[in-house]
Amino acid sequence: MLESILARIGLPLLITLVSGALKEIDMPVTKGAAKALEDVDRALKAGTISPEKMAEANRHAQRLAELQSEETRATFEQINT
Repeated sequence: MLESILARIGLPLLITLVSGALKEIDMPVTKGAAKALEDVDRALKAGTISPEKMAEANRHAQRLAELQSEETRATFEQINT
């Protein structure tokens, strides 16, 4: 499921969503993570991160999501067996 989301919307939207969610948690570590993601978002919008690098990051994130999905499926298959 996550791999299909990444393929459709990519990391920029996920960065925005995760950053917004983390800001709502009142803990220093989540506030710091939200700020870091906001910095990445600003760099993307400013063009500091090239479209090629963003496309590469999207492909990498999609592959990681696919691997995680395969691992989860294998775990459920073992449980069901």
